[in-house]
Amino acid sequence: MNTSKKSALVAALVVATMSVAQAAELGLSPDWSNGTSGNSALVVSSNSDNLAYRSLDAVFSGNEVFLSVNMALSPSSSFAANDFVSLWLDNALTGAHTSVPNFGIKADLSGTNDVFARSTGTSGSAVSGSNLVAGQSFTLLARVYKSTAAGNYDGIQLWFNPTASDSLASADASFSGNSGISSFSAIGLRTANLDAGDSVSVSNLKVGTAFADVSPVPEPSTTAMLLAGLGMMGFIARRRLSV
Repeated sequence: MNTSKKSALVAALVVATMSVAQAAELGLSPDWSNGTSGNSALVVSSNSDNLAYRSLDAVFSGNEVFLSVNMALSPSSSFAANDFVSLWLDNALTGAHTSVPNFGIKADLSGTNDVFARSTGTSGSAVSGSNLVAGQSFTLLARVYKSTAAGNYDGIQLWFNPTASDSLASADASFSGNSGISSFSAIGLRTANLDAGDSVSVSNLKVGTAFADVSPVPEPSTTAMLLAGLGMMGFIARRRLSV
């Protein structure tokens, strides 16, 4: 293989690798405000409008933001009758955070569906088929966005256990309503109506400006590019050995 072809293949591999590496997340404070490490699971078992929060490195006011988080119910949990564990986006660190974007658990919001998202208010849109059971673990991915660049955040989409085939067109729940905020500086947890024995662990919080930044599953195109590049590099190495 001539030098120009080798250089082209190396460049292709670099581009593929960069497409993975550039999935940049927004910076968060290393720990939750209650002292729990951001690298550890935060166990939620009590009720509070401001149980804990993590601050962004800088105030964010972009047109859209993506967040993902893992949640796991304890084997003793029995979620029903509006038991509530939600992540909120806000600038204020006090108050009930009901007028700002929220997503998480709102038990029996619609029938037996327990996972929800809302951009404002006290209701929300429920994910169909999200009847949570004791011991269940799941991943949530949310997109919070502005319908107009100069406006407030007024929409949210939510994916329940997202897969590699998911896209902006395949959200499991969506909700529209003006949150009254055009920026946010913290992500926190609000809980309500939890009974004795109810417990949820919250972990692996990610925040980014693109779906791929926070998705637990790599995009198929990115994976294919990287594998193709690695394959061609292996081919080059074998050719060198055989010369």
